[in-house]
Amino acid sequence: MKENQAMRSSVFFLLSLTTLAVADEPSGFIFPTWQRTASGIKMVTSQKPSSVYFRRLPEKLVIEFAGVQARGGTPGAPSVPGINDIRWRQLDLSHVACEIGLNYRIPATQLKVTGSGVEIALDYSWEDRIRLSPAVVWTRMERAQGGRYLLWNQLLVDPSDAGASLEIGLAKERTDSREKPTEMIARLGALAGVNGGYFADSGGPLGVVYRGGKLVSPHVGRRPPRTTLGVMKDHSITFDQMVAQKGQLASRSGETWSDVELALGGGPRLLRRGQVALTTDEEELGPKGNDITRVTARTAVGTTKDGKVLIATASGYNDNHLQGLRLEEVAGELLRRGGSEAMNLDGGASTVMAVADQVVSTGPGSPRLEKAVATTLLVRDPRAQGYPYRVQLTCSDSELPADGSSRLKLEARVTDAQGRPAADGVPVRFYAERLGLSKAVANTVNGTAAVEGFSLASPGNAKVFADCAAARGQAETKLAAGPAGRLWTLLQPVASMPGKYSLTVQAVDRWQNGVRNVSLTLLDKSQMTGANGQTTFEVLQVPGSPGRTLTVTGDGGLSVSVAVPAGPALPVPSPSPSPSPAPTPTTDGTSIE
Repeated sequence: MKENQAMRSSVFFLLSLTTLAVADEPSGFIFPTWQRTASGIKMVTSQKPSSVYFRRLPEKLVIEFAGVQARGGTPGAPSVPGINDIRWRQLDLSHVACEIGLNYRIPATQLKVTGSGVEIALDYSWEDRIRLSPAVVWTRMERAQGGRYLLWNQLLVDPSDAGASLEIGLAKERTDSREKPTEMIARLGALAGVNGGYFADSGGPLGVVYRGGKLVSPHVGRRPPRTTLGVMKDHSITFDQMVAQKGQLASRSGETWSDVELALGGGPRLLRRGQVALTTDEEELGPKGNDITRVTARTAVGTTKDGKVLIATASGYNDNHLQGLRLEEVAGELLRRGGSEAMNLDGGASTVMAVADQVVSTGPGSPRLEKAVATTLLVRDPRAQGYPYRVQLTCSDSELPADGSSRLKLEARVTDAQGRPAADGVPVRFYAERLGLSKAVANTVNGTAAVEGFSLASPGNAKVFADCAAARGQAETKLAAGPAGRLWTLLQPVASMPGKYSLTVQAVDRWQNGVRNVSLTLLDKSQMTGANGQTTFEVLQVPGSPGRTLTVTGDGGLSVSVAVPAGPALPVPSPSPSPSPAPTPTTDGTSIE
């Protein structure tokens, strides 16, 4: 009986909504459908989104629809590499949002918003080249493909240029210590560097270290000989699996590196004579030894076909321990970039590349942490100047109306280490949170790169980021709602309390944004709207009371009427029982009932 009453009550409520408050209640939202595309996914919808914007950490794409309410179950979505989840939320009385969780950030140019939906391209790549000195070129590449993200940093060094040289850094000049690569770079006056070979928990190197004419650390005796980088006195570079014998380095075949100047052990071998040549199992760095074959961040060193030294790191988006490349993948990347000979160095959380005082190998979603290591491979060139960059980002307006169309100018001023403007043509990449961008990348002109931003119909604080190489500038602006011009309402019965209703009222501006601090009055009670422009009144209908129309009024002449159903029926009194007839007396004095 109670279930039937509840069902009738809910049916009546739905009918009352559709017949009594249509003009003031958000319409039902028609959920979109999804389509897979070659590089991502497309949302197909009958209603154009009111706002599309990014949120950071965790990375999300938010697609908002205004003036609607979600009713019924949410639709399923296809599994797409690069997307970890898709969730629908009723943000407030009149806004529905689709929140798409992303594995990594994507440039604004990867979105295409039309009247029929939103298309999201998840695959992209870009690459920048910066000349750090006459002999050193730094390449920085970001790529997302098939749901996986890669940040690739590479130093290309010309060893034939006498002004540039390689050096091995030893933590605090000890064999039982660790030190951050940026600290070693500063202490030794280097231009840039990466982490070196493997090391023990105590800090000591696990592998060959040779410098200054001395063997600082031997090979690991309990393991097979592992690949070692050798820099000879004539500046030639070689790789081989080496062992230490009486202070000298010799290959397994017995060949001695008699003219070696620097040597640094790691492993396994990645490239040999322009071919992928992994020695993972041979060096016991696979499943039968210290298994390093999984996806993780990588550090590698090699030489190109034209004799240049190639030093590279491969990093994940927000976790160098679990994101990056497999050994065969880093070998393939080196090969595509002209590598001929190459070896692997320590990786995972140890992977670091730094240019001057800036760690450049950290993924955009990672905290800028730097692990102390036992050794580093450093690049020296006293002729280097200009980098690191500094970026100062400014917004032309500190506040914009949240109208979806107002514009502001974003300027990134890029200077070098000496405070001089960056050269023309240096790329600056822009990202925004709760703000639209006219384009995702702009090149410097007279040291400044500029783009336009545009407001969204979604009030709140907006952030903008400008990245130039590994340097970043940040600025904020505010998107503000306008004056309230309309009231939305929703009347809902309170469960298990017949005759009691909650009346939610939302004040919105002409762009459908909720407006806070609007005074609303119902009968003798006044309340202020909250952050989303809403407040809730309690409405009570006593049993037997007829349906009635209530009016909510607000600042600036706002007014809306709401039909409230009749109160619950009065209980029907039970009929009184008939009096029992008097007993009939008998002749013997007893009575008969």
